[in-house]
Amino acid sequence: MRDRVSLLLAAIALALLHVGCQPRAPETELEAINTLQRQVDAAIMAGDTESYVALIAEDAVLMPPNAPPVIGKDAIRSWNQTVSQQFRIEGYTPVDNEVVLAGKWAFRRATADWTLRPLVGGEPIHDSGKFIIIYERQADGSWRVARDIWNSSTQTQ
Repeated sequence: MRDRVSLLLAAIALALLHVGCQPRAPETELEAINTLQRQVDAAIMAGDTESYVALIAEDAVLMPPNAPPVIGKDAIRSWNQTVSQQFRIEGYTPVDNEVVLAGKWAFRRATADWTLRPLVGGEPIHDSGKFIIIYERQADGSWRVARDIWNSSTQTQ
């Protein structure tokens, strides 16, 4: 009888351990990150700074090409408003090379082609480049952009 009780308790403990250790399915996490990125892209393309800022972490850092890092929501809001008053993205085609989930962090490495139209007139600017975006899971389980770095692959002479 004692062996049966021990076996039963061991089976219950194993079942509880298995259920308690189940993380969210990677597909669900990936879907959440991809949805966030589509929202970020749409806000940036629309020049909607407030919608964009709502999707980034409080301590987010942007690392734009040929410029110093932009650190924190307030600085990013100001930077994005300035850029949105100068340009609008007409076309944007990203291609993921990899998206990696690692606990409360995830990152996306990708390439993109894009076209910027100056709002004060002038010819559109076509470019291609690469980027890495690091996402951080927040205390409420949602994901936010924590770090974003991008640069051009176009060679200048």
